[in-house]
Amino acid sequence: AEDSTKITLTNLTRSSEPGGTTTPAEGYLTYASLKLALSATDTLTNISDITVSMSGTASASDVEAVRLYKDTNANCLYDDGVDTQIGSDQVMSGSPGSATFSSISSGVLTTSSTSVVACFFVRAKISDSANDERTLALGIQSSSDITNDQSYTFSTTSSPPVYGNTTTISNGATSYWDGSASNVYTANGN
Repeated sequence: AEDSTKITLTNLTRSSEPGGTTTPAEGYLTYASLKLALSATDTLTNISDITVSMSGTASASDVEAVRLYKDTNANCLYDDGVDTQIGSDQVMSGSPGSATFSSISSGVLTTSSTSVVACFFVRAKISDSANDERTLALGIQSSSDITNDQSYTFSTTSSPPVYGNTTTISNGATSYWDGSASNVYTANGN
C-alpha cells in the first residue's frame, strides 16, 4: 500500500438515530452508521477488528448488548431484515464501556477507494435495569480501534473519535447503584 493512501471514517448517522430518548422496550436501535473508505484507489483492505466504545453518563451495565451489522445493499443506511449481523452479540465492559468485534472474516468489510466503501452499523439494546436519565452515544474512540489488513493509517481529517448521536435513557424511576459515587446532591437521584 502507498504511504499516501489513508483510511477515512465518516459519520452517516441519521438525526433520528437512535432518538432523543431510548427505552429497554424498544429493543435494538441504530446508535451509529459509519463509513470506512480509502482516500484514493489502492489495494483492497479487509477490516478485521472493530472496538465500539460508549460516551456519556451511562455505564456498561446500562447496555444489554451491542451488535455490528454490514451494509449488505450498499446504501449506507440500516435496513432491517436486509443488512446482516457481523459476528455475535457483544457485552460492554470497562469504564467507559467498550466491546470488541474481532476476527471479522475476510471479505465482509472491505474498501479499496473513495467509492468502494465499507459501511457498518452499531446497534444496541438498553438493559432492563438501565439507570434512568443517563446519556449514551456509541462509536469509535481511537484510530487503534479499527484494524485493517493493509495497515493504512487514518486520515488526519476523517478519523476517530467518531460517535453517533447522544440519547437519554428513559427507564421510569429506576435507579441501580453501579459503584459510582458523587458528592453532588443532585446526582444519582439524591
